Amino acid sequence: MATRDLGTQNLFRVRYGGPKRDGGLRLVLRLDTSDRFQLVASDILGRALWSMELFDEQVLLVDHSVKTYCVAGKELALPEVALDPLPVRALPRVLLGYLPVEVGADSMTADARFDHTDPDNRRWTGRLEAGTPSSWMLWKGEQPVLWWTRQDKGGVLSHHEGVQFRWRTVVREPLESGFERLAAPGGYTKAACYEPDL
Repeated sequence: MATRDLGTQNLFRVRYGGPKRDGGLRLVLRLDTSDRFQLVASDILGRALWSMELFDEQVLLVDHSVKTYCVAGKELALPEVALDPLPVRALPRVLLGYLPVEVGADSMTADARFDHTDPDNRRWTGRLEAGTPSSWMLWKGEQPVLWWTRQDKGGVLSHHEGVQFRWRTVVREPLESGFERLAAPGGYTKAACYEPDL
């Protein structure tokens, strides 16, 4: 992720579709540093759906639809199925058009393709064009679980269960003084976090 992306607030317009539902949402990414960020999802009328914060190795997820929250030390699954398999730390990178993980030169081929296994034994393959990712896949065994393709000012993320998540950057502005820490609203119930199925 480039230094210019840190200290920014980004609003994305999102369309999603799948076997069970179609719709749209707004997604705000507040990115302080690479390990301090918030994601806030709301429907097209502005009603809160869920909020997530990674701050100093701790993840807080607030699910407004069922009035629960959970705290995790490392990873958890998000309510949007297309995002479930992604490591939480990778979310800003994916939304901003970077590779989800750092890929070393030893994973690259002469035609700008890569085949990389991360420290958590996840396999990633993909292609770069002029040093910028144009597509990638996340694998589970012999099958791709997620695949991403760049689009103008955004991307398309597809999940093997038939869910597709399309987004486009609408507004980008400086985050003047960090962000207000996320907290569970009063009356919300603490629940167990669900770990990604990967």
